[in-house]
Amino acid sequence: MGQRANFEEKYTGESLQGNYIAGSITRQDPRRLVEEWLPEYFAKVLNAPNWIGISVIAGGEELDLHTARVISFRRELNMKQGYLERSFVAELKSGTRLQLRQHVSEHGLDEIGAIRYAVIPLNFQGTLTLTPYLDGNVVNRDANYDEKFWMSLKPALMETPHG
Repeated sequence: MGQRANFEEKYTGESLQGNYIAGSITRQDPRRLVEEWLPEYFAKVLNAPNWIGISVIAGGEELDLHTARVISFRRELNMKQGYLERSFVAELKSGTRLQLRQHVSEHGLDEIGAIRYAVIPLNFQGTLTLTPYLDGNVVNRDANYDEKFWMSLKPALMETPHG
């Protein structure tokens, strides 16, 4: 599995998120492209469903990394041991400050990814809601013109919360 520097939390700004699974490819018809040098068909890696989504809501306000002020940030990728760690402090528009810690690892199995996630309220007392989700509404914007490649057996599980 591979990811294009995605974050778990909501981000409403411009981005090009990507989640990829080795061996999941499609044939792209280059006649829909401008380049003349391409063969009749070529393989394109598919953008897979986003499996790392976590909605964070503190006192009714959702953390959006595009609008929140990030006070501190640290990310470490350990290729030898196969994990990614991230920690940061974010301030929401209301002034609520949260410290978030995340650890993603593959546990030695190519088919399994796991996220350990913690939210520590720094100046907030109230309801804190964490909602993990799968987002199957992904497309390859640069290939096959927004064609969808993934089908959900249970559609309710493949939608992001809160829109």
